[in-house]
Amino acid sequence: MGYSNTLEPLSDEENYEFIKLTEEVGKAIKRRTEWLDKKMNEKSKLKVGDGIYCLDSLQRLGTVTDLYRYHQNKPEYDSFDCEYYYETQPNCIDNTSRQTSLHYGTKQQAIDESKRERKIT
Repeated sequence: MGYSNTLEPLSDEENYEFIKLTEEVGKAIKRRTEWLDKKMNEKSKLKVGDGIYCLDSLQRLGTVTDLYRYHQNKPEYDSFDCEYYYETQPNCIDNTSRQTSLHYGTKQQAIDESKRERKIT
């Protein structure tokens, strides 16, 4: 960020107000993050320990090891979404956010997709 001396300095009262507003923003972001964490775990159809499936190939990808939001450490971009870490084989972890074209879901979703595929063909 460039240096500018074109602003009048804040008064002590204005600086105090700015500090208080900044603290309020920080508290609001913390509350929102906690809420998003709770809702992500509550609303996800996949839980830690579940199998994760590719809904295009109907193949099992692995076992879910953790849930996360792609932008969870960037509050300005954080949103209600969910990505997954999953183990493909012992000590080999992959994740869904690096595979943007992957359509993934639960075992039941893969079964339902398989039934739908059979009706189409």
